[in-house]
Amino acid sequence: MQTIIDGKLYDTDTATLVASSWREEIFRTRRGNWFKRVRALCSENFVLEKMNDAEAKRAVGILSPKSYETYFGRPEEA
Repeated sequence: MQTIIDGKLYDTDTATLVASSWREEIFRTRRGNWFKRVRALCSENFVLEKMNDAEAKRAVGILSPKSYETYFGRPEEA
């Protein structure tokens, strides 16, 4: 799946899938940009949305703590 956001091509086939749930998948491009593939409400269709680093960090931390360490480092224990 591909889309263009702010003049840049986001492609799920060439990006790395970092984390996923039944509703969304978090990807990182080869250039380090984050985006997600989200199931549209009341539909079987998906949309791609750009994410900033803080949004990606939060989402990956929730969906895949193991991947969090890979991309953001080991978090401080609570």
